[in-house]
Amino acid sequence: MSKIIYAGEKTRIDLTSKNISKLMFVAHAKAASGLSSSTSLIDWEKINVTGILKQANREYNIFNGNLFTLLKESAIFSNDWAQISTPLTLVSGVSAIQYGFIDFGGILNLDNDDKLSVDIRTNDDIWAASATGDSYLEFSEIEDIGLQYVLPKINVLAVKAAETVFAETLGDNVTSIVFINDDKTGVLTADKIIDSVQIKSDRYNANKNYTDLLVERIDKYPSLTAANARAQSFSLVKDELDKCSIELNLVSGSVTSGNNYVVYRNFEAPAQTVAKASVKAQRHKKVAENKVVS
Repeated sequence: MSKIIYAGEKTRIDLTSKNISKLMFVAHAKAASGLSSSTSLIDWEKINVTGILKQANREYNIFNGNLFTLLKESAIFSNDWAQISTPLTLVSGVSAIQYGFIDFGGILNLDNDDKLSVDIRTNDDIWAASATGDSYLEFSEIEDIGLQYVLPKINVLAVKAAETVFAETLGDNVTSIVFINDDKTGVLTADKIIDSVQIKSDRYNANKNYTDLLVERIDKYPSLTAANARAQSFSLVKDELDKCSIELNLVSGSVTSGNNYVVYRNFEAPAQTVAKASVKAQRHKKVAENKVVS
């Protein structure tokens, strides 16, 4: 389903009877002439989105936050990273798009009475001055194939301005932790936000300084250019952890308001969801076995 949203609007989109892996957001910037091709045409941070999943006889808030942070977190290892902030020109000076995804990292099987409600609220001033009132945001879901064994959650925690220490207990079933920064563009010491990070859990403990983060990040990307394009945003954990906590020691003078976030993913595994997926898996196995030619 595709939905068009204009600046200053608030809308709810209900998704049912689908198998969904991602949500896609495309910013269509329009102008009579003079549309920028080098700077962002939309302020994703002025768009707030919330996902409420009704499943397994309960309602779950599975994501909530400004759209910039959610899109960047999903794209931390993706080529889509650049396109969130950089216009893709369709007609020079007249039409361009920017896009990104909220990636669940798996499948949501929306069956029977299951429903994913996506609330989108846009400020009046989401567009750059060179864009006109004809500009709009397009929402759609990406369908995929697979089974859902868990309820995925994306949690966004804001870091306060001038914070020196950010410490949080994240709990069990943590699968990733990403630090997202919005206002730094380089990797020089002058750009540094995180001085050091300490992560504790049941099976993994780490204490890393800024140099460690930079060096480890290079190994995660095909080139130094791709790694450094993330500037002061870092993937801190990509593994399943229980009893997880995090402490960031920050360069307080570099921590500005509304530009730094810790985003972590975790999951719940309701018995009903796991049982439903197991039944489907057995059914799929039987279908596959019946296709075998002796």
